[in-house]
Amino acid sequence: MRIQKAVRYRLEPTLEQESLLSRAAGCVRFVWNRALAIQKSYLESGCGILSYVELAKCLTTWRNGEPFGFLSESPVHPQQQALKNLDRAFQEAFNPANPKRFPVFKKKGRNDGFRYPAPEQIKLDLQTADPDGRRILPRIFLPKIGWVKFRKSCPVGGEIRNATVRRMAGRQ
Repeated sequence: MRIQKAVRYRLEPTLEQESLLSRAAGCVRFVWNRALAIQKSYLESGCGILSYVELAKCLTTWRNGEPFGFLSESPVHPQQQALKNLDRAFQEAFNPANPKRFPVFKKKGRNDGFRYPAPEQIKLDLQTADPDGRRILPRIFLPKIGWVKFRKSCPVGGEIRNATVRRMAGRQ
């Protein structure tokens, strides 16, 4: 029997890393809101909605274009995950058997966060002492953010499937 378990750790980012994390969360929110606006305009014009693949092509255009070039400064996989989440939200909203709430725009500061969906992107360094014997915090590598220290409050067991970074109580 396979057991899936989620654990939560508090990150201890530097000021620069905290800025990068906030920027990444803002870019994910921007991608969600921009894609949702496009989907709403398509629905209002009676054209249906775009699929995830079509939205991912739009994301590539946004990241390579001049007006939204800032998107290329933050990691792409969380932005793609936001598009997948939006696609799933639309499928659930239009499910005739059990319709859910229609997706809404995200606001800054409310449930800010993003998810790295691929385990090969995430690396852990669980050493608790440096070569001189001093105690150090374990670290996690997040793409385009770098090695971030975290408080290991419980053991890391099994394999890592994804990593979600959320801002809670003003902390990452």
